[in-house]
Amino acid sequence: GAKTIYGSESDAGLLVIDGMIVSESDFASVSPNDVQSVDVLKDGSSSVYGSRGANGVVIVETKKGK
Repeated sequence: GAKTIYGSESDAGLLVIDGMIVSESDFASVSPNDVQSVDVLKDGSSSVYGSRGANGVVIVETKKGK
């Protein structure tokens, strides 16, 4: 749910849409019909995003972003 993805400011995951880091409001405004794929990175694989990805990364690729 929303609390799992967004959490609080200190433990929220990093949100990335089409390669750009976005805010919670931008993430919430993406229509499910526009989503091509969703990936969740956690643990060591999220280290690509540095300390900002320490709490995990949710990556969304839209159909328009391809």
